[in-house]
Amino acid sequence: MRAGCLSTLSDPNDVNSSLSDLCMTKLLRLLTEACTVAGDIVLGDYRSSHNEVSIHVKDRTDPRTIVNAADIASEQAIVSVLQRHLSCTFLSEELGETFVNGPSQYRVIVDPLDGSKNFAQHSLGLFGISVGVEKTGHLLAGAIYLPYFQELLLAERGRGVYFGILESSRNIQFHTLDLATVTRSEFPLNRARISIARGTAPSSILSRAPITTLLSSCNESINYASCSVGLASVALNRIDALVLPSQKYWDIAAGVAILQELAFSVGIWRNEWRDEIDEADLACAGASDCFDIVAAGNSDLFNQIVSVLQMR
Repeated sequence: MRAGCLSTLSDPNDVNSSLSDLCMTKLLRLLTEACTVAGDIVLGDYRSSHNEVSIHVKDRTDPRTIVNAADIASEQAIVSVLQRHLSCTFLSEELGETFVNGPSQYRVIVDPLDGSKNFAQHSLGLFGISVGVEKTGHLLAGAIYLPYFQELLLAERGRGVYFGILESSRNIQFHTLDLATVTRSEFPLNRARISIARGTAPSSILSRAPITTLLSSCNESINYASCSVGLASVALNRIDALVLPSQKYWDIAAGVAILQELAFSVGIWRNEWRDEIDEADLACAGASDCFDIVAAGNSDLFNQIVSVLQMR
């Protein structure tokens, strides 16, 4: 893996020259800036006692849908950084669909704090910031930042994937990830460790087929209660696969961009994995749309999982 350093300065063009061999684009530098600025805010709140009281619960039937002050502050920071340098619209968890500077060929999809329940309960730092970017209806780039672990994943279509660790408040050590260097899971389903959760689906989905069949077929399941943590974990080979129903577009956009650039197996459906969708469907996604996703490090495992999920 090739390495370089990126200083997280206010101007995304003002970076350490040692990054030149990594071909880091202006867009990826901008995503780095947005994520790390928001991450400083989120991590500061996490380490204080201010986040113990949520602003409100969006869905009173689901206590996981809390909104903290950190959600709002992170979202505002991301929007502020990006709109200064990129003419774009936003689809964000808290703001919904927002046209900052009028129509644009770019749309930014933001989850400013994925894993809000974990964040509020100080659950092992399992929360993340997720930012995806579309251009003219195609998913172009994505960034997932895990502030507690100070880990950043970046990808841009045709430009590669980068994994960075924040070494100080102004310096990130990046490595490129590609087909030659990334480690892929080679396990079949009966040996695989899979992240399985329910998204916005009712809890009953976990106690009936096909999820129960999948749970009994895999070696081990884990629930991070954060889609961004799960998708990053697949990309970094910490788990073998991820299966999540009923996800909002802001939950998955960045992770899909990263995994696609790594040439991992990723599929997206509606209606509990019945109706497969394509990129054009995602480009039309709004705040109310939900999707089912499967991601895996190898195609054989992916196909085994899909086969189980589509057994009726």
